[in-house]
Amino acid sequence: MKDLLQVITGLIAVIGGLIAVFKALDEMRQSRIQRKIELRWKQANLAREILDSAFENKYFENAVSMLDLPGRKFKFGDSRTESINLQDIVAALESDDPTHSDKLVFIRDCFDYLFFYMNRIEQAIETNLIFIEDVKQPFSFLVGKMIGNRHVFEEYMKENGYNYAMKFLNRLGF
Repeated sequence: MKDLLQVITGLIAVIGGLIAVFKALDEMRQSRIQRKIELRWKQANLAREILDSAFENKYFENAVSMLDLPGRKFKFGDSRTESINLQDIVAALESDDPTHSDKLVFIRDCFDYLFFYMNRIEQAIETNLIFIEDVKQPFSFLVGKMIGNRHVFEEYMKENGYNYAMKFLNRLGF
């Protein structure tokens, strides 16, 4: 009887140990899942912060508007207001005249900020800080607006060192 009691006690101890091991493994798995969820949330939040920062920049916002609403009027230079269309954008980005008009300088400034933020976004994607899905909009629709003059935008980005912006646009089908 004493032997049977020792066997039962040993069996209970083994079962208790196994339960403790399985519980510890499950807690570790749950912790890993929670950390993964928290990391993903932080990545999505960083992407939102980058986009918010971009849209707080008036030049960036103007570049997006120029592409989205051709012919829209903008205020620049000596407080003139003029409409800017796709032909104006192409002319500004193709120009190598150092005496640009106020209008062309304004357009180039706006697109410099657009490409600057695209550079930052691509760098964040490449270092796994954010995912393309988090920043796809509003940029996907811009690709459609730019694709007809791809060579102009591509050349401007190349000449001005916006290599990451080009990679970013290519991710979006540019």
